[in-house]
Amino acid sequence: MNKKIIGLLAVATCYVLIGSSYPIAQEAVSTIPTWTFTGITIFIGFLFQLPFSLFKEKTNWISISLKDWSKVSVVTLLGNILYTVFLLYGMSNTNATTAAVVSSSVPALVLLLSFVFLKDKLKSTMIISVALAIVSVIMMSIPEKGSDTSSSFFGMSMLALSALSNAIYVIVAKKLTLALKTWTYSAAICFAGFIFTLPMILSELNNFDIYSLNSYQVITMIYYGIFVWALPIYLFLTGIKYVSATTAGMMFSFIPLSSLLTTVFFYNGHVRTIDVISIIMVITSVIISEVTFKKSSLKNQTKTA
Repeated sequence: MNKKIIGLLAVATCYVLIGSSYPIAQEAVSTIPTWTFTGITIFIGFLFQLPFSLFKEKTNWISISLKDWSKVSVVTLLGNILYTVFLLYGMSNTNATTAAVVSSSVPALVLLLSFVFLKDKLKSTMIISVALAIVSVIMMSIPEKGSDTSSSFFGMSMLALSALSNAIYVIVAKKLTLALKTWTYSAAICFAGFIFTLPMILSELNNFDIYSLNSYQVITMIYYGIFVWALPIYLFLTGIKYVSATTAGMMFSFIPLSSLLTTVFFYNGHVRTIDVISIIMVITSVIISEVTFKKSSLKNQTKTA
């Protein structure tokens, strides 16, 4: 299979898995402290990834250089810890509509940051593609009559910081190169994430009895650790090698799309006509982006010949 297609599928699947967790996360943080939930689930993600690193990639963890650990720490702090914690705090102080609207700014932020730091050209078709992705999410986020649209300033601020963290994460992950194989890189991110959250976990445990967790909460955390941390991080690191930062950022629109479908199928939600239109626009935005890429590749091949 073409590496470009592999990259697209990997990043898209990553965001679909993350988006499907939104309803779960919103319910979980209402009963489990934010840092405790984040730290325990990311450690579960590390435990899931570790065997792949040790037995499949034959990694000697002691030999990982301090330079690579410092790069891992930067990626972890920006794209995993700050993004997730800001998101969870934001979701507990706003509503789903506001969260989706603010999240829709990620493609535009990535496009801007790619232009500034990666020197990517602002092609008109790419701008149209990102605009479609943003508009589709905003349309999807239009509330129905009688729905709750109240949001606090604190919640809005947290969501805005979450979007910015994710956009920077995409740029940094694209720009950094490490001498680590993908499973090891992914596991290192989760391990570093647990270390970052440990002080806050210990602080929260003064007021929270971890032994009070019921079986449903434990299962939720195991699911979150595997399907929101371990697999998505691995898929993103696999895909970002083959797609541009702009394309990866634009595909962030799959998160609210996946969240909507999860709500429909598992939380008795329903799909509106405007949601169907939004889904079509998301798919169209990806197609426009990839047509642009293929044209650029063909031009480069022609010049080389």
